[in-house]
Amino acid sequence: MWFSAGVLWVGALAVGVGAARGLQRARLWWMALLSAALAWLLGVLAVAAAEAWLPLPWKAGQAWAWPHDTVAGMRVWRLGGMQQPFLVLALTAVWVVLLADAVRPARAESEGYGWAGVLAAGGLAVPATLAATPVAWVMFWVLLDAAAFAADVGRLSRRSHRERAVWVLFLRSVTWFLALGGALAAGQAGRALSAAGALLWGSALALRLTAAAFQPAIMASDRPPWRLALAAMNTLATLAAVQWLPRPGAALPEALAWVAALVALWGAWRWGAAGTPLRAVSAGGMALGGLSLLGAVSGGAQASLAWGWLAGTLPLGLALTPHRGRTLWPFFVAWSAPLALLPPTGGQAAAAVWLRPAHGWMLLAWLALAAGGVAMGRQGMRLPAGRTDAAREGRAFCLFGLALWAGVLWLGWLLWPPFRAAAGRGWLWGVTALAGAAVWLSVTKRGYFQAARAEAWAVRTAALAFGALFWGLYRLMGRTLRFFSLLLEGEGGVLWALVLLAMLAVLLHH
Repeated sequence: MWFSAGVLWVGALAVGVGAARGLQRARLWWMALLSAALAWLLGVLAVAAAEAWLPLPWKAGQAWAWPHDTVAGMRVWRLGGMQQPFLVLALTAVWVVLLADAVRPARAESEGYGWAGVLAAGGLAVPATLAATPVAWVMFWVLLDAAAFAADVGRLSRRSHRERAVWVLFLRSVTWFLALGGALAAGQAGRALSAAGALLWGSALALRLTAAAFQPAIMASDRPPWRLALAAMNTLATLAAVQWLPRPGAALPEALAWVAALVALWGAWRWGAAGTPLRAVSAGGMALGGLSLLGAVSGGAQASLAWGWLAGTLPLGLALTPHRGRTLWPFFVAWSAPLALLPPTGGQAAAAVWLRPAHGWMLLAWLALAAGGVAMGRQGMRLPAGRTDAAREGRAFCLFGLALWAGVLWLGWLLWPPFRAAAGRGWLWGVTALAGAAVWLSVTKRGYFQAARAEAWAVRTAALAFGALFWGLYRLMGRTLRFFSLLLEGEGGVLWALVLLAMLAVLLHH
């Protein structure tokens, strides 16, 4: 695994030096592509060697445990069952993003630096997903946040956009100290988090998912796919740390489940309203990542891993799709079908969120899932309908990258047993949510219901209700003050003043 990270870093250095020396962009792209492919091959071979997959049977008796149950002493890195899916996703994302970049006909002069940046981010994502202690996670959060901030400041020219990038970095820096505070509350390394530590750690993860959705994004700057990889890497590094939370029911406050459900619902709403691919990837990671956090709080390791798997694949795969032509419709089916949580898909373990006794946040989680389905449909409709003017070779590379991403998404449940966990009838929640999303999209598409009018009506109704509440409270306070004014100004005003003065003296005496 460290060889794969080293290949990515060496490739990033070579591409950056080549871009500085004015090397042709085609050669720079091939250098970056070969580095990503070699790193991906090394990573897959490392995972296969760690789990004895060469004959492809699963090792009998392999326990799927939380890191603090198996990490001994001060071990910092761990290649366990909970880290392997995120690791494969991080390495595959670098390769797929470079393949999808081949379909773009327009090229910028500084394109090579972007390819070097995505290779360097992939190299940082490797140790970030292999971390087994909170300090290791926070250390690579700092590096990834600094890389995203440098990319935003370097590509944005308006002052307002740069100020927003600074605010996003500030919010992410708050999560560093929250996470470290939760780790200090846990005591020695490898020990389970206490109630206060779990609340601080979960709050840090929720804030990281939320802050990512507010990063500046404009249409012209979102065109390079390599910028999307940084957002996906940050989401994967955040969700890899969800596994540090204790088991469900062990020192986990109920308020954390409500916070995670609200984060997921808010992220799904922002996902549907996102107008740029970068914001769509960040908001999609916020929506499905919130469900991953909720799975860690309620459903256990399998549900958290399954939602994290979907959060890392679905938003990025949809954002990398160049258009909605006839050739790419199977990929839309591949991206949206796992949200039904059916047993043949890797999302069947994600349904464990709804297998516990009924709680109020389960309805919020179901609404977030349905809103996520609507968001995917709306993002698909916003893609251009016609074909791009890219060359045939570029389209072939892009199709290969999308097929590779879909293959990783759908073959994950065959390779990792937690994705095949028994979910009972929990998949009914996903089926009904996806059906509701399809009905909503069909109604809004045909014009029977205008989402913009509904949103304007909701805003107007909320404003009228808030105004009525404010003026009602204002009139009530006015009547109360007039009553006391008349009471004190009347014939018995002096008597009431003496009574109030006596009560005040008694209170001060006690």
